[in-house]
Formats: sequence, structure tokens, C-alpha cells
Amino acid sequence: MQRPLIARVDSVTGDNLSITWMYGHWTTNWSVCKRRVGHSYVEWKEDIPKLAVVLFDFQLTPTGKLRSATVHELKRVYGLVGNADAGENE
Repeated sequence: MQRPLIARVDSVTGDNLSITWMYGHWTTNWSVCKRRVGHSYVEWKEDIPKLAVVLFDFQLTPTGKLRSATVHELKRVYGLVGNADAGENE
């Protein structure tokens, strides 16, 4: 199963969001995703439409993990509620 895609919202402009992508998994810590530009790595930033977002208004725990309520809601949105442990061991 694919991991969820999450991002930090840096700014909101009309119907668009300026975001910074994060990487992690259902049960791991999340960190800022970096991409290579020339010889250096920079934060992976992008502008996306608000309509592309499936879940707003959640925060990571102080240790950088998804909260259990957020995991449950994302799995519900992705259609994974019937298999509550989906992705836990991947």
C-alpha cells in the first residue's frame, strides 16, 4: 500500500496552497522532503489547488508522527477502514 502524502501549508492564496512536502509513513516520524537542485538539496515546495487536499487541519505529534485520529481519518478517506491495520507493517 502507498503511504499517505502530507505537506505543511506555508501559505494560502485564493484557491491554491503553497506547500512543503513531507515524507514518512503511517507509524514513523515525518520530516521535510528534500529534492536535488544542482549540487544542493532544497525543501520540496509546490503550489497545489485546495481541491487536491483530502484532509485539512491536523498537526503532527511533538515527536513528528501522525496522531491516531489522523491516521484513522486518512485511512477512512483512502477507503482502508475495513482493514484497520493496513500499512502498519509495510
